[in-house]
Amino acid sequence: MLEDSETDAFLIEQIIKKEYAEIISKRVDTEGEFKDALIKFKPEVILCDHALPQFNSLDALQIYKENNLDIPFILVTGTVSDEFAVQCIKKGVDDYILKHNLIRLPTAIIQALNNREIERNKREAEEALKRQNDKLKSLNEEMDTFIYHLSHNMRTPLKSIMGLLYLYRIEPVQSPKEYFLPMMEENIQRLNSMMDTFFQYSYNYRNDVEFEIIDLDEAIRGVILDLRNNFPEVVPEIKISINKDSVFRTDRFRFSTIIKKILTNSIQYRVKERKLSIGVEGDLSRKELNLRISDNGEGIGMEYIPRVLDMFSRATVTSKGAGLGLFIVREMIEKLGGRIFLKSDASQGTEVSLIFPNRLAKAMH
Repeated sequence: MLEDSETDAFLIEQIIKKEYAEIISKRVDTEGEFKDALIKFKPEVILCDHALPQFNSLDALQIYKENNLDIPFILVTGTVSDEFAVQCIKKGVDDYILKHNLIRLPTAIIQALNNREIERNKREAEEALKRQNDKLKSLNEEMDTFIYHLSHNMRTPLKSIMGLLYLYRIEPVQSPKEYFLPMMEENIQRLNSMMDTFFQYSYNYRNDVEFEIIDLDEAIRGVILDLRNNFPEVVPEIKISINKDSVFRTDRFRFSTIIKKILTNSIQYRVKERKLSIGVEGDLSRKELNLRISDNGEGIGMEYIPRVLDMFSRATVTSKGAGLGLFIVREMIEKLGGRIFLKSDASQGTEVSLIFPNRLAKAMH
């Protein structure tokens, strides 16, 4: 209460106590005391007399605004003109009460608190809607960029296939199977890979996470078996060593896709002069799964590490892909609430660390 009269302050407090059985109040009547009370006392409501010995309610209102307070500021004074009262309301005062009509004060306080809460909820809802719209706009822009670049990258293998067909028509050779088919097959595989990538990105973008308890070893071995079908002469024996203190609950499709893309990178960017070695190690607790996938392949240069998880980023000159593999991995693991870290040396190999939250606790509710 900014009030220089102890008697008036006592009367005001007694009126309020009729509505609020227990209140904590502090009376101040100087600018310094007011500023100090805003910081240390942290009021929920300010009641302000207009005419104080050293400053007035408009001065107090200015200090209140400078502190960016979101609490009611109510003028409680003797006599003021209607014009002055209107001016105060326009400047931000929540209400004004004349001292000869204090009976209305408790209702005014309740109304002011309710109005502030309504305004606060409205602002929060508007801010949340704005954040959602900004996020949606960003996602739509990302999707547009993704589709544009992917369609551009798909034209290259399509043109190669069309060119090979044209050459075969005008210059048929004795052994078309040996000459044309391998090149066509390579381009078709690139197209198929891009279509898989588009499906994975679209799925992650449009579908909610579906948690279920999965057998961790079985899920990883299923990915390895799938890779052996795609790369029958390349996939080595992959050592799996995971310490488990719990079962694991996550999104099966996203988890398998993440593991497959990282292992595929290890296979595609192997050093052909040495035997490929891949290891999968980890620790599973009720809180999270920490997984580390390492290989002895080409590795990634330090200059590429900061952006290798970005869309359409390539970290090696030997890359034949669209630069989307690790981007999809990042998008999926972030949707699961996890994180990804890379550690690599060019020509020495790469270690990918993955942290998956274990959503087991939610399954118990």
